[in-house]
Amino acid sequence: MKRAGRLPLLALALAVGAVAVAWVAWVRPEAQHAASLRAELEAARRTIAQARGEGGRLPQDLEVLEVEAARVLPRLLPGADATPLLARIAAEAARHGLRPVGLRPLPVSPEAEAERPAGFVRVPVEVTLRGSYVGTGRLLAALQDGPLLVRVEALRLVPDEREPEARRVTLTLAGYAREAAP
Repeated sequence: MKRAGRLPLLALALAVGAVAVAWVAWVRPEAQHAASLRAELEAARRTIAQARGEGGRLPQDLEVLEVEAARVLPRLLPGADATPLLARIAAEAARHGLRPVGLRPLPVSPEAEAERPAGFVRVPVEVTLRGSYVGTGRLLAALQDGPLLVRVEALRLVPDEREPEARRVTLTLAGYAREAAP
C-alpha cells in the first residue's frame, strides 16, 4: 500500500515538473517576447505622435521652400558651361569701372564637389580685375542682386603695382546649374 500511495504523489510531482518545464521553455520566453513587442509598439506610437506634431508645421515649411525655390531657380545658369557666368561678370566689372586681367573657368575640386547641393552642378570661375576699391564693392553688390546665382568663395584684394590708386582683385566665384538628368 505504501507503493500505491507513492504512485499518485509521483504522478503529481511529474505533472508539476512538466508544467514547470513548459513554463520555462515556452511561456516565459513568450512573455518576454510580448513585453519586447509592447515596448516596440510604444516607441512606434511615440514616433507617430511626434510625426503628427511635426506634420502640423510641414505645410508651412513646404510653403517657405516653394518661395525660396521660386526665387532661386530662375537665377541658375542654363547649363554647366562657365561662359554665361564669365560674360556676366565681365559686363558688370566694366559697368563699375573695373578692367579684366584674367577670366577663366576652374576645375571642380573633390572637396567642393562633396559640398555642392544635391541636384545642382557647381560652376567655379576665377576672375582677376584691376580697378578701385569702391568699384569692387559695387561689383560684388551687383553680382549678389543680379540675375545669376553667384557665390563668392574667395576674395583677394591687393594694391596694384602698376597703378598706385588702383587695386587688383582676384575673385573665386561659383555659379550653379541644375544637374543634367542621367
